[in-house]
Amino acid sequence: MHALLSSTPQPDFVLNLHSGASLTAKALRMSIDEQVPVGGMGDLSSALSLFLVREYVDPETQFRERGLRQHRRIAGFYRLDGHKYRIERYNLSPLTVIFIYDYELAAEAIRQAYLEYGTFDIVVASNPNAQITSNATDVANQLGLEVHKWGSFLSRLNYEHRKK
Repeated sequence: MHALLSSTPQPDFVLNLHSGASLTAKALRMSIDEQVPVGGMGDLSSALSLFLVREYVDPETQFRERGLRQHRRIAGFYRLDGHKYRIERYNLSPLTVIFIYDYELAAEAIRQAYLEYGTFDIVVASNPNAQITSNATDVANQLGLEVHKWGSFLSRLNYEHRKK
C-alpha cells in the first residue's frame, strides 16, 4: 500500500477486488491519512458519482461516524481498524468498540471479531435491523464483553464501563 500511495501520480481510489477482504490497520491508517479511499466495485461506482472521488466514505462508516460525532458524551473517536474504534468520552473512561453490520449477530461473528481484533469492550450490532442471538449474548458474556444494538449502545455511552 505504501508504494501505491507514494507513486506519482497518486491514486484517487484503491480498488480492492477481493470480496470480503479486510485492510490491515496500517493500510487503513495510510488510506485515511492520505485521503485515498479503499473499496470494492460498488464503492468505486459510488465514488465516481462525487465531484472529488477522494471524499468517498462507505455508507456504513458514514452512519457510524455521524452517530459518534453527534453524541454529546463523545470527546473524540479514532478508527483503529476496519471496524474497531477507540472512543474517548467526557468525564468517563475510554471504550474500545467493534461494530458488526450483520443482519443476525450470531456467536460465531463475536468469536471471529475477538480472534481478529483482539481486546475490546463492546460489540455493536450496527445494522439498524439487526437481531442479536441469545448464543451471541452468551459468548459475549463468556468473553467479558457487552453486546448492544445501535440504540442501546448510544445510551450505554453515558455510563462508566464495568469490566467483568
